Amino acid sequence: MKNIHVTLMLHTGTLALTGCTDSPSDSSVQDEAILVPPGKADDFYSDTAQEFRVTGTSTVSFEGDYSSLSAEERLDLAKDLADAKVQAIVAYLNEYVVDKSEHSSIEDYGGFHAMARAYSFHVSDVTEVEEGVYSFGFEGEIGATLEFLDLLPEVD
Repeated sequence: MKNIHVTLMLHTGTLALTGCTDSPSDSSVQDEAILVPPGKADDFYSDTAQEFRVTGTSTVSFEGDYSSLSAEERLDLAKDLADAKVQAIVAYLNEYVVDKSEHSSIEDYGGFHAMARAYSFHVSDVTEVEEGVYSFGFEGEIGATLEFLDLLPEVD
């Protein structure tokens, strides 16, 4: 699995996942046993695609007065906010990497024949960095063609 580090500033998003499977229509085609290498996150195998690990960090903050909450309650709230923000990040990533149709209003935006796997994303290491501001890490997967990293634009 290849690794990608993402730094994002994101406020809102919507979730859009796509995917497809191909199955042989000819019943004479026999299944072929293929060894899945150790350490793979699932049993996904393809000659033309692979999984890419996405990691990043972000922050959430409280608006208003939360001083009446205990430290544990504030941390629980921060974890809930971090989970929600990661879902928005996944929605953004997916919208960026999926193929666009000719009817898309953003057909030139991204479109790398890939998809963010929403179920694979999770939050880690939620820590308070200053009063009311919490930092957290996140990690997940994008399934894409083998040349995915070569297709991404370079950032200076």
